[in-house]
Amino acid sequence: MSKGWLNNVKSDARDIKEDDRERWLVFYGYVNGLYIAGKLTVDEFWEAVNAIPLPGEELENLMP
Repeated sequence: MSKGWLNNVKSDARDIKEDDRERWLVFYGYVNGLYIAGKLTVDEFWEAVNAIPLPGEELENLMP
């Protein structure tokens, strides 16, 4: 059901430079929104979040 969304997320992640912190934070918000909307499963959400090259504690502060 959500493989199409996961493919879109992976494609979007490839377009972001690794050192572009602000775009990665926006990307995290996008992934989180897809998860909340039911477009990504828990495993897909974590697969996408784990691909974000930011320190884990920085992302933990953003998590609801």
